[in-house]
Amino acid sequence: MDLFRREIKFQINQEQMDGICDFLRAHCEMDKHSVLSADGHYTINSLYLDTENMLLLETKRKNLSSRFSIRIRSYGDPAVDYPVFLEIKKKVNGMVAKQRITVTNPQVWEFLEYGIADEGNADFRQAFLSPIAYQIWRLGLGPRIMTQYRRKAYFGRNEPYTRVTFDRSLRCYPETTYNPFPREEKFANYDNIDVYKSPTSNIILELKCELKVPLWMRDLVRRFGLKHSSFSKFDSSYTFASDKLTSVGL
Repeated sequence: MDLFRREIKFQINQEQMDGICDFLRAHCEMDKHSVLSADGHYTINSLYLDTENMLLLETKRKNLSSRFSIRIRSYGDPAVDYPVFLEIKKKVNGMVAKQRITVTNPQVWEFLEYGIADEGNADFRQAFLSPIAYQIWRLGLGPRIMTQYRRKAYFGRNEPYTRVTFDRSLRCYPETTYNPFPREEKFANYDNIDVYKSPTSNIILELKCELKVPLWMRDLVRRFGLKHSSFSKFDSSYTFASDKLTSVGL
């Protein structure tokens, strides 16, 4: 999969989310995973890779115009089985390009750690595996932080690609092994005022589209008085986990 798009973030509260969901009925359909969920939300788990000194995170914090992140993503609570997804997400001059491969068994993690590849495994024939592996080996990346959140999502009806997502209930823990499946007992919830810098706006809204922003998205931003946010789940999770470990003397 190869996507090239805009991603615009906002921090909102529950009242704004309710109004925006009502607004979206005229323009969007709910994502199939949200439709299947009792509360409209489904669980996303992301294991982020970085260097020991967090080079990729630092390039994000410096807001460099060209940067990337690498993560392993699984779905469900609990997430217990393959497939999972290995992704590289690049940001260049405000646009986002995402490449993703499907991982069907743990042999891919052996390949990334030790260079061991089973040529009979179809995972190794996917085009994007080599460039992602090259970046991991070139920089010495490894697992650093597991994040989890609940998402409600919509797709636009009339454009080739438009997507609206609401993310909430953020949790995380440090993880240094290639284990794509979260361990419930290790999670800490950081869905609080200190992280969001707001007493009520603890929901992350993202508007995603191709180069041209549709008129209804512009109308949504104006109607609800939304202000752009640079909130990062990777950054906030790592900062929270680091502070938590420091506070207990680790």
